[in-house]
Amino acid sequence: MLDRLVRRRPARPDLPADAPRVLLIDDDAEEHLLIEDLLARVPGAAYHLDWVTSYEAGLERLTTNEHAAAFVDLRLGGRNGMQLLAEASAHGSHVPLIMLTGEDDPQVDHAALSAGAADFLVKGRIEPPDLEKSLRYAIARGRALGEVRRSEARVAALEAIGALLATEGMTNEALGRLAALVAERFSRPHLSLYLGSSDRFWLRAQCGYEAVVPYLDASGPVAQVFRTRRPSFVANLSVDADVRGRGEPGMELCLPLLCGPDRLGLLLVGSPTDDPIGEADHAALVSIADRLSVALQLAHDRQEVAARAQRFSRLARFASVLNAADDAEGLFTAIPRAAGEVVPADTIILALADGSSEEGHFVVRGAVGAAVPMLGSALEPVAPVAHALAARAITIAMVEAGTSSPGPSWSAAVPLVRSGSIIGLLLLERDGRGFEPLEREALPLIADQLTVAIAGWLRSIQAQDPGLPPPGLTSKAHVEASVARLLSARREHPEAERLPLSAVIFELVGGDGDDEGPRRASIEEETGRLAGIVLDRLRARDVVCRDGQRVLALLPGTDPVHAEQVAIETLRLARAAVGDGSTSLLRAGCGAVEEASGSPLAGAEAALVMARAVGGDTVIRA
Repeated sequence: MLDRLVRRRPARPDLPADAPRVLLIDDDAEEHLLIEDLLARVPGAAYHLDWVTSYEAGLERLTTNEHAAAFVDLRLGGRNGMQLLAEASAHGSHVPLIMLTGEDDPQVDHAALSAGAADFLVKGRIEPPDLEKSLRYAIARGRALGEVRRSEARVAALEAIGALLATEGMTNEALGRLAALVAERFSRPHLSLYLGSSDRFWLRAQCGYEAVVPYLDASGPVAQVFRTRRPSFVANLSVDADVRGRGEPGMELCLPLLCGPDRLGLLLVGSPTDDPIGEADHAALVSIADRLSVALQLAHDRQEVAARAQRFSRLARFASVLNAADDAEGLFTAIPRAAGEVVPADTIILALADGSSEEGHFVVRGAVGAAVPMLGSALEPVAPVAHALAARAITIAMVEAGTSSPGPSWSAAVPLVRSGSIIGLLLLERDGRGFEPLEREALPLIADQLTVAIAGWLRSIQAQDPGLPPPGLTSKAHVEASVARLLSARREHPEAERLPLSAVIFELVGGDGDDEGPRRASIEEETGRLAGIVLDRLRARDVVCRDGQRVLALLPGTDPVHAEQVAIETLRLARAAVGDGSTSLLRAGCGAVEEASGSPLAGAEAALVMARAVGGDTVIRA
């Protein structure tokens, strides 16, 4: 197995130095090669993979916070991955963890996510698209929570300044103490604050300087700062005519205090020529200047900074709500309300794909707000919903005022995509106001978290009733539409440049006497397992549907020879799943999808007929 992986692993160019680092904590060398191989086959993505084999080594690496995400085996000697998650967090680790396990146990899945894991993957059933989606979600989640921590740290560092301005206002005494506080915290004894109008700025606070310059006009360095709206250094105070006489510190950082188009003042921080202000202090001083600007005039700027931190905090709470739900009813009830805490809306509707009906049919499973549809009813395919489903992308649209609304209303349709298929949709509607930039940033993070939560619920439902179609299966109508679309796209290219397109039809049939009683239910269960194996075995761009006791797979970019190899391997896995003792027979027919024949799938259908004639577990290629 290991030799086969080494041989088939594609040669990769040197990874960029800034590629994300990913940690694998697993004592199985084969699993290390598997994960490395899967990462190498993720198109367009590059990750540095580090590997440790023990609980202790994993804890040591996690507490360095040098990795963007980590894969952790649920079983680590005498301890487990959830213990490692808790201990690493207690030691200050912020690395998002993806749990790996050898069995698909919904209870373990739920426990891992409730403990704070970013995702839960089953070994042996991981494909590159699933791995990439899980990594992308975990890294996005880690960045979101990191932004919360950084915002909290920034607010804490400036808390004394904010409290001072809030309690005493912009008095000269308060500004004087503020200047002294900043000078002390940054070990910069020379600091002055000028406030005023667009053409003259008066001294309001100063410390460290011997000379007093009562005002500055909008010329020289001051004009440059306000013209560029960026901080600037005065490199030599002793020779600059505009600030001559203020040369004790040697050089000075000039920070504009701005709110929108208004010029409110100037914060000047001096430093000796042999100890210039570093990047970290520079960034913090810029933050102080921004804080002063907010305190001076425009409260909405301050509210935007606070709103961003609050939004990310609510996203973290949103994830906690999803993980805490004990059953489907609780999950579907919680989702609209929790989403409304992150992005407020007058109406929020959660709809899930109805796998038993035609493609594009979604059933309302949860809703909050006024005039919401009845639970269990079909979701109306209004324009934003239809566009979001067709594009598989978040769609935000304004609806003009009508008889039911005095002003325009806004809708945000958020599709939930897992393994290449849409498993649900979240619809947010509100009157009179659009969705702000911060809210638009939050919608993809909501979608990622919802997709993982709902896919986990679907997996648990399938484990209880294996006859149900697994998440990701499409309808037969969708397969037929995909065939028409792909054939139409092929016609746009010269024949020599057309990519191959193949179909495989899998079939599971019982032996003699298997059509009665309990055996029929067993056949349904085995067909469900076959459908799940086909779905896990293929790529995200492949199209898979179940039609009775048959499973149809459409493979863009794959020729019939390779489709046959895929079918042989899939039947081998399916036989192992149903067991050698089962009397069921597994067959598959493979063929190219062609326009010339009466039916584009005629080749695969004919091959399946030949497989039936041969008997046994058989794969035939037309």
